[in-house]
Amino acid sequence: MSIDSLLDGQAVFLDAGSMGEDISLSPLSSLLPQLILYSHTGDDQVKQRISEAQIIIVNKVKLGQSHFESAKSLKLIVLAATGSDNIDIRAASEHGITVCNVKNYSIHSVPQHALTLMLMLATRIPKYVDDVKHGAWTKAKHFAMLNHSITELRGKTLVIVGYGSLGRQLEKLVAPFEMQIVLCNMPGRPRRADRIEFHDALAVADFISLHCPLSADTQKIISAQAFKRMKPTAFLINTARGQLVDEPALAKALKNGEIAGAGVDVLSHEPPAADHALLDPAIPNLILTPHNAWGSLESRQQLLEGMIDNIKSFAGGKAVNVVKPATY
Repeated sequence: MSIDSLLDGQAVFLDAGSMGEDISLSPLSSLLPQLILYSHTGDDQVKQRISEAQIIIVNKVKLGQSHFESAKSLKLIVLAATGSDNIDIRAASEHGITVCNVKNYSIHSVPQHALTLMLMLATRIPKYVDDVKHGAWTKAKHFAMLNHSITELRGKTLVIVGYGSLGRQLEKLVAPFEMQIVLCNMPGRPRRADRIEFHDALAVADFISLHCPLSADTQKIISAQAFKRMKPTAFLINTARGQLVDEPALAKALKNGEIAGAGVDVLSHEPPAADHALLDPAIPNLILTPHNAWGSLESRQQLLEGMIDNIKSFAGGKAVNVVKPATY
């Protein structure tokens, strides 16, 4: 395939709005003259919008068997992400469609966010800020307010679940805090002698930070049973995938004081419905952010550059960062 024959064909970015308004997509449009940028694409719009496309760029829009059957010209799917759970990779492969992702673009942004959540929970900053806003400090009898328990990261045990680039970077960030780092074996992965078992890690953790991929083995690894194994003083951090956590069980665990708090950036359905279990204002000690841990300007710029590299490499006959069907 010549570069021109692919790059001059129709291309669509189905959810270009997910990249944010403060980043220019002009380098992508310059590479693909017939690129159509859709800010958002609903499920009922996908088939029509991809019907003539040779290249699909997508962040979180779901693509499966029926889409590939109708998109007869489709040759390449470029993920504006690392995770590929929104794509039926096996079906794409069976239709001769290559799927490429971008790795390590948020290697600094996501761990930074995870550490921020850890610090906010340890120091109870959201509660103190809320107290000050509502006038509690002006009515206090002493110069300082200490009505919410404050703890230090120093000496605490941090369990990192998933020791890839993000997990390793978090370990580097917390080094000055002198935390004890514990790595654990994950469900569905080969056992390593230098790591403890997951259920044992739950019991020793002061903080648990999730950085593992979502799979059939890791779905809801943080369950009601997991919360019962954790210390009542422990904190959960999730900047990976919402489906790793049983969300109603987390809401219950926080309300019942089974764990001390949680910092969550991802939910199983995004954007969430108004009645989502974790949007209940009665849940204590929960910091919920809108899946923006990855979203630093620097991170998104690296993501854009990675997408362009993937397209150029594929068009040149040397595809890189190819996502292959799971073998388990």
